[in-house]
Amino acid sequence: FVAAAAGPVPQGEQEEARGMRSRQLWALATICLGIFSALSIWFSASAVLAPMTEKWGITDAQGSFLTSMVNVGFCVGCLASAILSLPDFIPSPVLILIGSEGAAAANACMCLVEGFGGALACRFLVGVCLSLVYPPGVKLLSTWFDAQERGRAMGVMF
Repeated sequence: FVAAAAGPVPQGEQEEARGMRSRQLWALATICLGIFSALSIWFSASAVLAPMTEKWGITDAQGSFLTSMVNVGFCVGCLASAILSLPDFIPSPVLILIGSEGAAAANACMCLVEGFGGALACRFLVGVCLSLVYPPGVKLLSTWFDAQERGRAMGVMF
């Protein structure tokens, strides 16, 4: 109603609005795909649980701890990140890159460790690193959308 009362929108502003909308959709797709890809490592231990059970002789309960340890690491990492105010000093894309690469490296270290204890430590580090991916990803996505559109964008991401 307010826009109609102000009169027609000039052609240049319409094109600029379409261009901005296109950039927002591109950002939404790129950020969501990147965050989803990085976070998929969260459950990677579940995919290789059978061979690990054979190799290390771990029980079903110990296998569930491998996934739970990522949750613990994530919580510890989020707390540390907040205490250190990392998102205030380091740009979100840099945190996401560091966290993604760190999580991949920590997960790859599972191939090098011997035994359940080493695997738990690696999975804990995966969680700590992923705490540098998800929260900064939410912050990054929120910068692309105004208050009216932000909820919908966050819904797509979650």
